[in-house]
Amino acid sequence: MNSDIEVGTQLIGKWGAYQSYSYGEVTSIHENGMIEVNFDDLDGYSLFWPREIKSGEIDKLGVYLDNDCLYK
Repeated sequence: MNSDIEVGTQLIGKWGAYQSYSYGEVTSIHENGMIEVNFDDLDGYSLFWPREIKSGEIDKLGVYLDNDCLYK
């Protein structure tokens, strides 16, 4: 598991070229390793495997660690 991810970690979702970013927070890490995220503009919670969460510059669709994003 990515050691940078824990409850409270801030994430950014990029879903499409003409959609704004979604801002979320890790709310739970399940026993099977799935990461539960609550995004500001989505209803309910989203689940991701740790390998699905990227770090670095936002360039493709996906979910990114907020503290690593270089667009700010």
